[in-house]
Amino acid sequence: MAEASTNTICIIDDNDLLRKLYKVIFKKKGFATVEFATAIPAIDWLKENLDSLFCVTCDMMLPDKNGREVLEAIRKMPNGSKLTVIAVTSVTPENPQQKFVEELGFDGFLAKPIDANTFVEQVVEFTQSKKSS
Repeated sequence: MAEASTNTICIIDDNDLLRKLYKVIFKKKGFATVEFATAIPAIDWLKENLDSLFCVTCDMMLPDKNGREVLEAIRKMPNGSKLTVIAVTSVTPENPQQKFVEELGFDGFLAKPIDANTFVEQVVEFTQSKKSS
């Protein structure tokens, strides 16, 4: 399995094309990535590598768990409350930012389809905001 560093972003999304797109976009901005198509292997990997990550982007609808379950598993890990976890999903409730951040506990929300021109900057902004609070 890949080794993480503080410039590593963990991508959890069951869509192969989107994972590849995110990887390319992040790489162009100097980030390394670790990608998972399902939640359970991602959670297992995070248990060993959480402290060395920049952040996690997580789809809300995965084959084996939903994004909320992934978030809950991360928050139960040592230092899990310090890690930025961003929901990236096509599930868009009436007021998505408020719902995902305030009600579900994510540190940010990005709607699919993502804007490739601003995606990394938005992820960085959410992460810096979390680290400065």
